[in-house]
Amino acid sequence: MSTESAGQSINSWNADYMEALYAQWRQDPTSVDAQWQPFFHGFDLGLQHASDEPMPGGSARPAAVAHTKQGCVDSLIYHYRDIGHLASDLDPLGTVRPWPEDLELSSFDLTDADLDETFDPGRLPLHAPAPLREIIRSLHDTYCRHIGVEYMHIQDREQRRWLQEKMEPARNAPPF
Repeated sequence: MSTESAGQSINSWNADYMEALYAQWRQDPTSVDAQWQPFFHGFDLGLQHASDEPMPGGSARPAAVAHTKQGCVDSLIYHYRDIGHLASDLDPLGTVRPWPEDLELSSFDLTDADLDETFDPGRLPLHAPAPLREIIRSLHDTYCRHIGVEYMHIQDREQRRWLQEKMEPARNAPPF
């Protein structure tokens, strides 16, 4: 039986086999079959952190800091859309709720020093690239003022995007 077929099971790949093969690749990328090398390279890229440590085989890591920070900003945008309503001011008596920890910059490995850095705002109606400060202002105005919106549970992506396209350009304050 070849090592290829030994790694397969009836319904998926054998995890122990793949972990052993991955560990072998990390020691010496050329020690595994050529078909596995790009797979593990891609897998490793997915796991990489913003650091200068070289990857297996001695190749330098790509400039990951900007990519990593963009991913953090993308996650921040998603979280505002998902739970921004938890920070909205809905109490007519003025009771102040604590700001959700899941919307803090530190929850996304971002700091105040990143506020003037520019990022791709994705589908937000802002010029790209936009400063993080403006991205957050837009998200706060749309999801955290006197209207709380909870819609990310909607499974149909077209319906979610329709809502976003109606709310975000007007920042949830349409002119009447």
